[in-house]
Amino acid sequence: MMKRYIGSAFRRINQIAINQKRKTLNENYPELQKAFFEYMSSFHEDGGFQYSVQDIKVLQLMDILVEKKAKNIVEYGTGSTSLACAYYATHHDANYLGLDESNKWATLNYQRVEEFIPDVANSHILYSPRIDNYSEDIYFTHLEYQPQKHVDFMLIDGPSFDLNEDHKFKVNDDLIKYLEKGLPETIVVDNRKTTVKWLKTFLKDTHTCRESAYWQVKKKILKADSFNYYSIFEKINS
Repeated sequence: MMKRYIGSAFRRINQIAINQKRKTLNENYPELQKAFFEYMSSFHEDGGFQYSVQDIKVLQLMDILVEKKAKNIVEYGTGSTSLACAYYATHHDANYLGLDESNKWATLNYQRVEEFIPDVANSHILYSPRIDNYSEDIYFTHLEYQPQKHVDFMLIDGPSFDLNEDHKFKVNDDLIKYLEKGLPETIVVDNRKTTVKWLKTFLKDTHTCRESAYWQVKKKILKADSFNYYSIFEKINS
């Protein structure tokens, strides 16, 4: 009971920091913020999840893309984050490829991107079947798609959080396919703690990791300027 009370207290306090972060991001990207709310109305109608930090998630991804000056972006598992990726690619002369295990979802997401980003360019969302594999007591999952060139920015937003299955406990190992062409300089993971845990071991000699601050909202007091929704892996000396 006490642990739950303390967690709730931290969450209430940290909501102030989250709101401050939201205000800053909205001021930095007003056009994307406007497109986001229009997009989300359609997104929820088509079955997208409603998270209290969904706007921060999208706008902060844009912030990271700008910071890293991403040029070739691949996203595994599309959704509201596709809006940020496509918006960035259109306005920063970059390339974005979104991949999804659902053909229907891939089609719907691209339609939404075209609808809410004027003159969208350099952006594609494609269907790619998911393949699951059990190895060394770990459930791995990845998409069938094979990378065609070096990617400097990778976003892992899959496998999907299927309410009837335990996909969120599986490890996304799509990164292995990039060993031959070179590991991405930046790898961003949306939630998915099991994937982050595995990546920290797999990338221990090549990338540093900043774990999601959102996981700490019930455990410690956070600061707005350092609040980060995503877990971010950054290539050493890149």
